[in-house]
Amino acid sequence: MKRLKAKIGLTYPDASSLEIVREAGGLSKLTPEQRAKVKLREIKPGEWCDDVPKESREHLIEKGTVVLVQIEEPKAHEGFPRGQRKQKGEGK
Repeated sequence: MKRLKAKIGLTYPDASSLEIVREAGGLSKLTPEQRAKVKLREIKPGEWCDDVPKESREHLIEKGTVVLVQIEEPKAHEGFPRGQRKQKGEGK
């Protein structure tokens, strides 16, 4: 699985505010009334930012602002399957 990690601090609209920003044509074009309705996410360097707006992802990756990080899937616990542990007195 791949995840996005911020290299620098980022600010972007949360999922519930994204449509308002899209309709306005971007954050800089919001009216004061629209801006009051928008909730922004503040991401610090090193934090995950998987919810960054889709239209910004490629540009942010190309600039090096965010990086794709390969995350290893957790491996199944090795050993005795659930419910099949050694019982007292069985084997050594």
